[in-house]
Amino acid sequence: MIPTREISAVEAMTAFLDHIEQVNGLVPAIISLRFPRNLLNEAAAADMAVPRGEWAGLLHGVPHAIKDSAKTKGLQTTYGSPMLRDFIPENDAIFVSRMRAAGAIITGKTNAPNWAWANSYNPIFGT
Repeated sequence: MIPTREISAVEAMTAFLDHIEQVNGLVPAIISLRFPRNLLNEAAAADMAVPRGEWAGLLHGVPHAIKDSAKTKGLQTTYGSPMLRDFIPENDAIFVSRMRAAGAIITGKTNAPNWAWANSYNPIFGT
């Protein structure tokens, strides 16, 4: 939809950020969010690239949050464990780097249970 300009990356990002603002206080799904201004700037850059034929791939300009059980360069990645509360990876998990290469805009991290176990409890960020 973004490459065909049915919706812009800025519109998608704005809807994404608005939804987080409305819901995240009730359900702590997003535990780490990059600065909205930076995200909107990346979305605007993605929009400007489309008419120039500079389409990165299938995820071009699409906002994506990454589960906290996957390394994400420059973003706190705890695996839900207090032991890793201060861990900020210097590189991405393979699938995250592939998403970036396909044009995804990584917005932040979503909550994950302690070490990705079967329950939904996280001692750092809650349920």
